[in-house]
Order: sequence, then C-alpha cells, then structure tokens
Amino acid sequence: MSDSQLRNEAGRTSFDSYQDLVKFCKRINQGWYRCQAIAGSAHKLPKQDRMKACNAAITAANTETDEYRKQAVQVWVVEAMYECGFTHDADLLVNQLIQSSDRIIPSNSQGYMLELLFERCTPDREDHRMAIMTKLVSLRESKGGWRVERAIISCARYFHRQVYTDYIKELMSRCTNERLKRRIMKDHERALA
Repeated sequence: MSDSQLRNEAGRTSFDSYQDLVKFCKRINQGWYRCQAIAGSAHKLPKQDRMKACNAAITAANTETDEYRKQAVQVWVVEAMYECGFTHDADLLVNQLIQSSDRIIPSNSQGYMLELLFERCTPDREDHRMAIMTKLVSLRESKGGWRVERAIISCARYFHRQVYTDYIKELMSRCTNERLKRRIMKDHERALA
C-alpha cells in the first residue's frame, strides 16, 4: 500500500489505544501522510491518549525537510486539537504557524499555507482570522504573488459574510495594489447587497 492509501486506511480504522495507532502509522514512510493519519485519528482514541497522538503528529510533520510541507500538514494537527478540546494548545500552534510561516519559500506557498490555516483551523476565533489576513496582506505588499492574492480574496469572503465592513476597509487601506483593493471591496459590497 502507498503512504496515501495507508493514511486513508487509518482514517477508516478504530484504534483501541495510542500504541495501536502509532504501530499502524509506523508503516507510513512520509511525515506528511503519517501526520495526517495520526491527527485524523486522534479524536477516535480514548481521551487520555488524544494529546499524545497530537504530539506524535507534530513529530511526524517535523520529519519533513520542506518547510511548506512541514508547516502546512500541521493544519491537520490544529484541527485535531480543536476537535479533541485542546483549545489552548491549538491556539498556541496556530500562533506558532503564523509566525514561522515566514520560513516558507516561495511566497505563494506561504500564502497557501496561511489560507489552509484560515479556512480549516480557526473555528470561532476572529483573532486568528484577523492575524492571518493581516499576515497575508503584509506578505502581498512585501513579496507579492498570484497565490497570495487568491488567498486574500478567498479569506476576505469570510469577512464579507460576517459583515466586517470596518475591518475590511482598514485592512485594504494598508494594501497598495489598487486592482486587489477594488476586487475585495467589490466582493464585499456584493455580499452586503
């Protein structure tokens, strides 16, 4: 079986203990897939084993040598931590990923990782969403990139739906790209109509 097939198999399997999960996941060679398998199964474990699984998933992610892969796959860990009720730990990991995202090259990859984090791992946390959007706009202004612009547009749609007019206007006041500003404001006005 390939690593991705083993990850999918882990998702379909109920493990009785953390040890059973780790034993199964040792068959997965790539840290990316091993992290996803462990994080994706953490919520099915007995409560006392769930944090151990989240930590093991982070360890698996850190075996990746590419900075994008190392950080982007931890989005699954953050999601697992929230799902298992480890809100404080998840919040710390979100903040760590936002800060360490500067190590991801190129900027388009950094933007995509931040978009993943925004969309999948910040339930009811406006502070995280705003920090990620601020980071994206800053990244666009300093390094540019089509993927960064797409991430900003995608993430801004959340704020449009939530009627954060003042926040959108303040954020766009920092943006020097007139085309991007027009696009965001047009989407926002359409969402409010």
